[in-house]
Amino acid sequence: MVFVRFMAAMAFMSIGMTTMGQAAQGTGVSTVSSSPVGVTIYDRTRLSVWQWFSATPHEAVYPYVDSLVRIGIAQKIKRVDWQLEVSNSTELALPKYAVSSVTAQGQLGLGGTYYASNTNNTYPVAASFKQGFVRYRYGGAGSTVRLGRFEFIDGLETQPKNPTIAWVQTNSIAQRLIGNFGFSNGQRSFDGADVHYAKGTWEHVGSKGCNRERESTRARDTQ
Repeated sequence: MVFVRFMAAMAFMSIGMTTMGQAAQGTGVSTVSSSPVGVTIYDRTRLSVWQWFSATPHEAVYPYVDSLVRIGIAQKIKRVDWQLEVSNSTELALPKYAVSSVTAQGQLGLGGTYYASNTNNTYPVAASFKQGFVRYRYGGAGSTVRLGRFEFIDGLETQPKNPTIAWVQTNSIAQRLIGNFGFSNGQRSFDGADVHYAKGTWEHVGSKGCNRERESTRARDTQ
């Protein structure tokens, strides 16, 4: 089996918006908010091509496209920050014949899996409330309490200063047990709370929540 994924388009835009206050009476001078609202827009569109083992009369080679759009706003006010984010995931041109009638063959690649898990829909689309949380920073740097819906990735609780260790952390340690499945088009968020307590070289993390995956395009990549 040969699998090829091509990142057809990827765009990220972050816009800082400041709120202009009313002109001060008698001075004619406008004030600028010290807590600007940030807006993020993220688009990821990928072309995937699967070449499966010979599965006559089923499709052995097929392409499909997946698209993920995330739009969010966030703000930090002294010790408190908040974030709201919505997302939309789409699968385009999923193969109709990539699920074999032969039990031993089953779903012929991820295109077949997406098709079968979305009630045999070749163009499934799903919008979701991705994140919505409030976070309070207390004590020293790194000590926080967060409530709401958020992404949680184990292994990224700290930020090493050494670039080599940071690379190993991101690429080999993060998401070993819990993650947002960011590499897939059907991602994951959690409803709950997490607490970070940092002191010296130690950081303690506690988290309690329940999984919230998308209702559509919910099959996950496994490669």
